Formats: sequence, C-alpha cells, structure tokens
Amino acid sequence: MSRLKYKLKNFSGELKHKHRLIVMDADTYTEKFTLTLSGRNLFVGIGISIILLICLTTIIIAFTPLREYIPGYTNESMQEQTYKNASAIDSLTNVISQQEQLINNIKMVVLGKDDAASTLLNSNIKEENPSKQESIIIE
Repeated sequence: MSRLKYKLKNFSGELKHKHRLIVMDADTYTEKFTLTLSGRNLFVGIGISIILLICLTTIIIAFTPLREYIPGYTNESMQEQTYKNASAIDSLTNVISQQEQLINNIKMVVLGKDDAASTLLNSNIKEENPSKQESIIIE
C-alpha cells in the first residue's frame, strides 16, 4: 500500500516538474524556438487536441457529401428512386402473374376443359386493385 502511495506522489510531482523543449538548426546550432512544458500542460494540450480532432472530423462528415459513404446515410433522391423501383417491380410482377394466368387459361380452352372458358372471361374482366405496398407508397 505504501509503495502505491509513493508512486502516486512521485507521479504527481512529475506532473508539476517543468521541462524545456528546444528546436535547433542542425548546421548552425541556433535556436529556432523554445517551449517550457510541465506534465500537466502536456496532458491538457494533448486532451484538447484530441477533442478538437474528434469535433473537426464529426463536422466534416456531417456537413459534407462524405456522409454518403457511411453505411446508413443516403440522400433523398436515392430513397425516392428506391421507392419508385419497388413500386415498378410490384406492378410488373402483378402483370406477369396475370399474363401467366391468361396463358394457362388459353391452354385449358385449347385442350377442351369447360372450367377454363369461365375463368378466362373472369380474369380479363377483373379490376386491378393496388397491392398493399402500392397503397402504402401512394399514401
């Protein structure tokens, strides 16, 4: 326990101790600039730098077109195009299923089955009701 207290006391003393950082020209040995730093100032400076870097990155991503490259963020025109494509696919599948039913009914009439004639007439007269997905998109 006393060893831990000694390390903490030594660490807090090191934070208060001042150090000098000197940048010199290698050829002429003249000082370019000098900084006097303590451990506490160094921690504060690094902490503020990290916070500023995080804020700057967040601002750049939030307010520039870079956010479109992040999964989950899409622009509005892409969402509208997705809804239009989904609606078109749904209506095309309905048309294809109706055409397949018509072809099957024609085959049944050609083969001479009686039920086929009534279903052929009913399938051609049937009104088109929008599907659930189409009604959701229309709303």
